[in-house]
Amino acid sequence: TNVVAYQKGAWTANGFQPSPTSPMVLEPNAAALKLPALFTTNAPIAVASGEMFIASSGQRQQLHESTGADAVDMNLFGLTTVCADHRVPLFCWRIVSDKADDNASEAFKKFAASYDGAGGQAVAAIITNLPVNSNSPAAYPNLLKALGN
Repeated sequence: TNVVAYQKGAWTANGFQPSPTSPMVLEPNAAALKLPALFTTNAPIAVASGEMFIASSGQRQQLHESTGADAVDMNLFGLTTVCADHRVPLFCWRIVSDKADDNASEAFKKFAASYDGAGGQAVAAIITNLPVNSNSPAAYPNLLKALGN
């Protein structure tokens, strides 16, 4: 539902202090998409996102207390910023790989080694069901022929 870009704030002796531009609200038009069951069975969450890997229970707790975030990640702030700058709607679904605690580095390695790709398969199902984009080269068969496809 929203992203708090914690790299726009500051870590102080009292914990993380967000700047006025830290919060970014996602307003997806999920009703326009045919979502696979995997996407419809999970509740929306708030995410604190920034440029560093959170591997400390203390930092994760401070981020939660100051932002209300349910999870942390390292990528969503960039996607949200670019989409907002270009007025592109964003629907984001994240897979939790670790608890952003003192064991996060090891837990992430185990996750990466054993992940079955269910999230990628669900995203592929969404892409397959997207409506035709009339601005896409695929909407112009003669252009595709000219490109050798």
